[in-house]
Amino acid sequence: MTLNPKQFNPGDNPDQLQLLMKPSEILKKLNSFGDAPNEFAEPDSIDAKSYKKSRLHRVKYKESKKSGLADDIKKSGVVKAPVWLRTTTDEETSINPSLSRQFVLSDGHHRFATAFEMEQSGNKDIHLPVRHLYMKPDKTFPDINPFLG
Repeated sequence: MTLNPKQFNPGDNPDQLQLLMKPSEILKKLNSFGDAPNEFAEPDSIDAKSYKKSRLHRVKYKESKKSGLADDIKKSGVVKAPVWLRTTTDEETSINPSLSRQFVLSDGHHRFATAFEMEQSGNKDIHLPVRHLYMKPDKTFPDINPFLG
C-alpha cells in the first residue's frame, strides 16, 4: 500500500500540520525526544548523522527488531500506528527559541527508529503517520478526542 503525503497535506499553508512525514522531516522539527530529552546537547545537533550514532536510536531500533516490529514494518512497507509529536513547552522553547524546532517526539520511538533505518537504507517512500498534541501553557493537554463529551 502506498500513501501519498500530498493528499494529507493539501496546499502550501505553513500552519497546516502534516499528517504524514518522513523521518528526516521529523528530525528537522524536533526540539528533543521524550524518552531521552538530554540525548543531544543542543537541539540544533539533532540531525540524521547524530541520531544514527545516538544511544537512543541504537536501543530503540534493537528493541524494535527483537520484538518483530521492524520486520512487520519492513515487510508491509507501512508504519500503521502514528508517532506523537507534542508542542514544546515554554521552558523548552526558552532553551531553544528557534521556531523551526517546535516538537518533542513523545510516543513512537520504536516506529520512528525503524522508519529512519528504512529511509537511510534507500526507502525514500517511507512515511510515518503523525498525531500532533498541543500542550497548553499550564502543561496540561486539551481533550484530544472531539467525540468525547
